[in-house]
Amino acid sequence: MEAAFRGEISQGGDLALRLRVAFAEPSQGDWSFLEGQANSLWNAGLIEAYHAATNPNQSFIRQAQLRAPRRFGPNRTVQASLEAPYGDVTMQGGPIFSPIRLDGGASLVFDRAPDLLARVTWGDGPEEYVLRGLVRRLALDADGTVLGPGGSESSIGWGLAAHARLPLGRWMTSFGSDELLLMCHYGEGIGRYFAGSTSARRP
Repeated sequence: MEAAFRGEISQGGDLALRLRVAFAEPSQGDWSFLEGQANSLWNAGLIEAYHAATNPNQSFIRQAQLRAPRRFGPNRTVQASLEAPYGDVTMQGGPIFSPIRLDGGASLVFDRAPDLLARVTWGDGPEEYVLRGLVRRLALDADGTVLGPGGSESSIGWGLAAHARLPLGRWMTSFGSDELLLMCHYGEGIGRYFAGSTSARRP
């Protein structure tokens, strides 16, 4: 079991503790399972951090999930996860709506199905090569909200990503523990999983 807390000082001088990750990770042979609040499989292990900041091209998403990794030999791991969905919708010339709340009425954004993610990792010590994929459902229903009747829309979001982590010290000792991280993303509706460079969009 692992848990991490972040302490914050409010304007009034009070200390507030926020739970960032809390999960159980039992294992059996080449299989392991993760249940709880943790970094998303999409960004886990890229840049380990418990703070709320987001670097360009990197999204620190922490959310409830069920994850099943399996090792195939010493250098390859395949993982899949079902993760808590969360969709933002930006109206043209208007505000951003989320499933949590909408001032004055119900939100028009609904999360009805978990996000499905998969990841394959080839690693040799600090050197690793990773392929990632995700499929998510995006839905909007204006009926019964402050926006009034407006019908509903839904769409399937998907994304692919790859990254390579290269320890520069392996080829030139003067680099020490420095490393080069190369990443690329492609898809439609990746949304917050690529929050460092994009904003929400209407499905």
